[in-house]
Amino acid sequence: MELPLIPHLFLSLMVLTGLCSPFNLDVHHPRLFPGPPEAEFGYSVLQHVGGGQRWMLVGAPWDGPSGDRRGDIYRCPIGRSHNASCAKVHLGDYPLGNSSRPAVNMHLGMSLLETDGDGGFMVS
Repeated sequence: MELPLIPHLFLSLMVLTGLCSPFNLDVHHPRLFPGPPEAEFGYSVLQHVGGGQRWMLVGAPWDGPSGDRRGDIYRCPIGRSHNASCAKVHLGDYPLGNSSRPAVNMHLGMSLLETDGDGGFMVS
């Protein structure tokens, strides 16, 4: 006597679901990194290791005064305390190499990317 396929699939799915224990966020002990909401703090996030320390890099593409929203990133230490303060990196203070355009309304921090193994990162 052959049983229908659907109940077997349903039973298998129920057994497999019970064996899985996924996780995503620690809702009981969250780490909060405060920043200026008007700068869109948190638009992009990157876990980064540099100088022997672990950091959370947080993009704020609307950072800056009205009319000159250059954007910036914030560097937040990981591992010290649950609610550590973040330090602004001040990307707008660095020269832009071969760019002849003025650094106005660049919205730096919209995307963050770690470079290959050298402890650096790219910002756009």
